[in-house]
Amino acid sequence: MQRFDKDVESVMLDYMPSDIHDYDGTDFDLRITFGDDPLDDAFWVTMPGAAETLTLGQMIELHLLGRSREERAAIMERLDTDANPDLPEMYLAIRRAFDDQTKGEAVLRFHINKGPSDIKLEEPVSRHFSRAYSRRFDFDYRLIDLVLDVQEIAGASIPPEKQAELKRGLRLLLLLYLMDRYRQDFVFEGRAFDTVGVEQVADWAVMQGYLDLSAKQVGRDYKGVYARTEAGTKLVRGVVRETDELIRKYDHFADVTLDDEPPLFRTGRGDDLRLWVYQAEGLEPLRGAFLMNLENGYYDKDWQRVFQDDAWFRELLTIAGAPCPVPAQKLERIIRAGRAWAEHNRDNRARATRAAELWDMPDRY
Repeated sequence: MQRFDKDVESVMLDYMPSDIHDYDGTDFDLRITFGDDPLDDAFWVTMPGAAETLTLGQMIELHLLGRSREERAAIMERLDTDANPDLPEMYLAIRRAFDDQTKGEAVLRFHINKGPSDIKLEEPVSRHFSRAYSRRFDFDYRLIDLVLDVQEIAGASIPPEKQAELKRGLRLLLLLYLMDRYRQDFVFEGRAFDTVGVEQVADWAVMQGYLDLSAKQVGRDYKGVYARTEAGTKLVRGVVRETDELIRKYDHFADVTLDDEPPLFRTGRGDDLRLWVYQAEGLEPLRGAFLMNLENGYYDKDWQRVFQDDAWFRELLTIAGAPCPVPAQKLERIIRAGRAWAEHNRDNRARATRAAELWDMPDRY
């Protein structure tokens, strides 16, 4: 991920200098630039000193985006239009970027100028202060120097209700996968999983018949325990077979040389065309990307984020909606060459799938 390193002439900018706590309790600026735009084109708004106790997300919601029309109007009134009359227009551009993310039409990534990349909005404001000092312009203050990286999702036309349905279904698959992966039922036991979002998915799965919720003895107490039903087990087994079929038919498209004629497969220097091949073959690339993430253990250690917010889903939308790196005719030639390659290598190809290892299913290939 790109690290941003922007400067302004005659201004010294330091990220989290050793004396930053000398500014505790004072008002500070939130400065925002888009991508590689220079700091001269930055938007800024002043934040109250008390906002230093918030997370970045809370600060943005309360003091930048606003939760009501009245709050947004008040934020607009605070903009220093005497210093920069373009600030209201820039403010609307920032709001549009957040709106596009909410609608699933863009993915936003957040970076700190001269600081870390890909920061999370759950992180505290106090962790990411910078200091701006200029003897020439006679100022010395702290700020959050935020860089907003907007990635539009090509062809993101999935209606919000369909997106909600997709997210719920994929979260269910992850929940069932984790239960099967670790071969155990689960109980919340006061660990506040409901704040993460697991319990909501689990309760929906109960209504659909994939999980059963019943009181069982856990230690010395009786607690509500979620267990997979026969229908839930069947669903998991079906997903395993679906994933193995994707691997069997399309795994070699993960490494395709684009400049060779005919293309070469599994050279270690090719491009991953699987999602576009899925689409050309009438398969859903977003679901395929999610199943490959499951199969590769991508969510094993960071599964909470799938239930906690929608960033993972926006990432999938971005990946699945990216333009194909080759024209349609060339992609068709690559697919034909891939079929021929797979047929030629079928007899000597042996792949012990992760699914076979996890679920004690025989490797069919």
